[in-house]
Amino acid sequence: MKWPRPLKTIDIIFGRTTDGRKKRFAYLMILPSVSYFIIMFAYPTTYAFYLSLHTWSLAEPLRFVGFAHWKSVLEDPLFLRSMMNTFYFVILSVPSIVLLSLSLALLFNSATRWFKAKDLFKAIYFVPVITSFVAIAWIWNWLYQPTYGLINDVLARAGLPPQMWLWSATQVIPSLAIMQVWARVGFEMMVFIAGLESIPEVYYEAAEVDGASTWSVFRCVTLPLLNPQILLVTVIELIFALKIFELPYVTTMGGPGNASLTIVLYIYRSAFRFMRMGEGCAMAIMLFAIIMVLTLLQWRSLRRPLVY
Repeated sequence: MKWPRPLKTIDIIFGRTTDGRKKRFAYLMILPSVSYFIIMFAYPTTYAFYLSLHTWSLAEPLRFVGFAHWKSVLEDPLFLRSMMNTFYFVILSVPSIVLLSLSLALLFNSATRWFKAKDLFKAIYFVPVITSFVAIAWIWNWLYQPTYGLINDVLARAGLPPQMWLWSATQVIPSLAIMQVWARVGFEMMVFIAGLESIPEVYYEAAEVDGASTWSVFRCVTLPLLNPQILLVTVIELIFALKIFELPYVTTMGGPGNASLTIVLYIYRSAFRFMRMGEGCAMAIMLFAIIMVLTLLQWRSLRRPLVY
């Protein structure tokens, strides 16, 4: 069989057989994505692990020390404190974002007929998503001000005592979690809205014919069919919360008294303020491992339908 002229060049480059050409063409198409992954993720991760085995302060040559930095990090009480602060932040922010964004999505999805300004409110909730976290931190830093902040002013008018918010060791993590929820709920709300709109109406019609209550429809129809979106939102928000940096860096710098010191902020301190690159890389690899393990656990537990 004689190939048409436009395919001659492809035949020469990718092979003589059809299967060979298809395979080589497929490899060529995925080459940019694979190259990007290797350059931006695989190589930096591997090099960070290599640096964690060496002592390096930017001004001195590398000196191999094995796993000494790893041992030092695991015995560092400040590292353990930063891990506890980070997990406390995760526990407060992630479930709140999932529940609140799902509630808003259900509200907007059910208000199609009577709520005329639905699209406007969707846009309002989505605005923080496209706002820089640094700008969000500055805005909330002003709102939280103990003396002239708007929130304490509202509390005073309501006859309630003012709060210290970011300047209290017990309130700082919940205050940061509120900022995170405000900044992220709009994006996850849109994910849930897309999931709700993709559910076929035939399931709801069948449930209505069977006389199912509103709660039964939500528990037995909506939640199981939203399982992919619930998994996606939970995994994304867990990763975002574990890597939180901008909010505590701009507002508190880890204070008061390291009460808001998160793991990424401590990595930044160790590596770029105190020039302990080896310890910083060791902590970064540990965080990477923690994120991977928690993501896999979430995948195994949430990939099945919530209700059978």
